[in-house]
Amino acid sequence: MKFLFVICLVLKFTFSFSQKLLGIIDFFRHGARAPLTVDSQGLDMLNIKWENGKGALTNIGIRQHYLAGVNIREKYVNGKKLFSEYFNPNVFSILSTDIDRTIVSAYSRVLGIFPLLNIDDNRFINNTGKIIPFPQTVPVRAINYPSILFQIDDNGVCRGFNERFFLEKKESLQFGVKTILKISYLVEKFEKSIYPGLKPKLRLSKKDLKERQLDNPRFIYHISDAILCAITEGKDISNLELSQEKISFFKEYKDFFLVYGKRSDNHLKIMSVPLFDKIIEITERFLSQNNKLKYVGYSIHDKNLITFYRVMKLLNEGLKEISFQFASELLIEVYDDGEMKMLFNNESFLKINIKDFKEKRNNNLMSNDEFKDFCGFLDQFDNKSIITSKRILICFCLFDSVLVGMIIIMIKLRKSNGSKDIEIKEVVLIEKQLINETV
Repeated sequence: MKFLFVICLVLKFTFSFSQKLLGIIDFFRHGARAPLTVDSQGLDMLNIKWENGKGALTNIGIRQHYLAGVNIREKYVNGKKLFSEYFNPNVFSILSTDIDRTIVSAYSRVLGIFPLLNIDDNRFINNTGKIIPFPQTVPVRAINYPSILFQIDDNGVCRGFNERFFLEKKESLQFGVKTILKISYLVEKFEKSIYPGLKPKLRLSKKDLKERQLDNPRFIYHISDAILCAITEGKDISNLELSQEKISFFKEYKDFFLVYGKRSDNHLKIMSVPLFDKIIEITERFLSQNNKLKYVGYSIHDKNLITFYRVMKLLNEGLKEISFQFASELLIEVYDDGEMKMLFNNESFLKINIKDFKEKRNNNLMSNDEFKDFCGFLDQFDNKSIITSKRILICFCLFDSVLVGMIIIMIKLRKSNGSKDIEIKEVVLIEKQLINETV
């Protein structure tokens, strides 16, 4: 009798403390891209040719998000059974800034999340008589960038952020003493130890040289960006004769400049208000009765992720420094007891209840009324959002070409391997001409 009582007590304890996953909010940076300083001839500061132009997503960037989507499917569709392998607009929603590299990143991720369908249609039968799998159609909503949700430090979006604001706050808020000293140290190291030997090998325009005179930290950032983009793509930079120590300098500089060299903690607290409120809104929707929504994805930029994480780090002691590389992902799992489990690249870094999250937001960030007064607007960010039909049409064409390429590759792999399923490691890069045909 006592044994049965103990068993019942254990079962009651287990079930009372079990959690049910209700939904996930998925913020991710676009994949690997070309440098931001590629000129009209397709050449960057290192004199390297980039076929798709300035800042464009590369084949590696496409593959990064496809594989990330496969991981989402394995964990949350096949594993946790959070949502079905068949797309349902009431269950799955994905948004992007209206920049080509984020839109294509979103579509690439969607391709990994939702498996291909067999459609009984002669148009999709190849010359062997076999039906070719056809992609599910998943819409991606494009939001203006800059927008009130993702980039309010543009005075066209939030009038509180203007040149006068930054001029007045520069010394007291924008840079702390440690930050100023660190930037000065890195700039001095660049000028004395790195730039003299590197300069003859760079392809610098008048604009680049002017930027060096006016804003040397940003000039160094752009060189760092070009070098790290080249390394990510496996391009040959041996002519630059950079030691591993110098390459490490550029990695350190880019991370530091992005995280600490742009805005102060107080600036970021203002910038993060809409994002915090959106997370609260979605979380409470997950927790509401009869909610069908299970996944909300945002294809965004490193700046957006850094803003949110830095503010979270200010509000929660013990969070470590992290680097937001291409295709980095910050995901929030929401459970039925109100717990929000936050993961960075699949590693948990914080667990917090929605009540505590809201309390931290309310105690440390501007109230909604203060934020509206500061920005000088009344409309919600959704009214600033648009879908540009021309851009979306271009991206649909691009995505279709990518899908066809992936399908062809998969068919060939199935044929050569003689297996129905393809391991992630066997997924190969999409041929460049598939992308070029649509540009």
